[in-house]
Amino acid sequence: MTIVTNDYSEYIERTVPKNEQLAALDKLVNDAANKEASISQRTDDLEQLKKQFDQITEHDIPDLLAAMGLEEITTSDGLHVKINKQIETSIPKENEVKAFKWLRDNKFGALLKTEVKILFGMDDDEKAQKLVESLDGQYANVSNKTTIHPSTLKAFGRERLGAGESLPSDIFKVYDGKVAKITQRKK
Repeated sequence: MTIVTNDYSEYIERTVPKNEQLAALDKLVNDAANKEASISQRTDDLEQLKKQFDQITEHDIPDLLAAMGLEEITTSDGLHVKINKQIETSIPKENEVKAFKWLRDNKFGALLKTEVKILFGMDDDEKAQKLVESLDGQYANVSNKTTIHPSTLKAFGRERLGAGESLPSDIFKVYDGKVAKITQRKK
């Protein structure tokens, strides 16, 4: 197979950029570099603000209101604060196999989703179409992946803990805490 490429470079008229074009390009490149640096800094700042917000809403406010014997209050500024129970459940990547086995063994396998993926070559359109039509056959490059949607896992953890049952702590990460929900008082 011979690949023919045409070189049209000799037909392209080469021009020398004008000073004002170079100056405009310099300005645009510098502006882009400054924006990129600003985005990076603001991303870092946002992460820090999020950590500070979490500390205040998940620890400082709930602890102070608990010490005051309150679950909710309206501040002098008109902000309403209510403490809500928060349960978060996750599976560390290194525990996925054990967690999925535990879910299946304990009759919670219906929470899991399995994705089967088959990779076809560029010339295998016909095979792919036949598989889609029949879903019956043997093909190479088959892979499957089992997952559980984060919202499903969160709801499952909330239901289990709410029913007084637990999850194995060596497999699942469970956060059972309180969070302050702050809203503007309705006028």
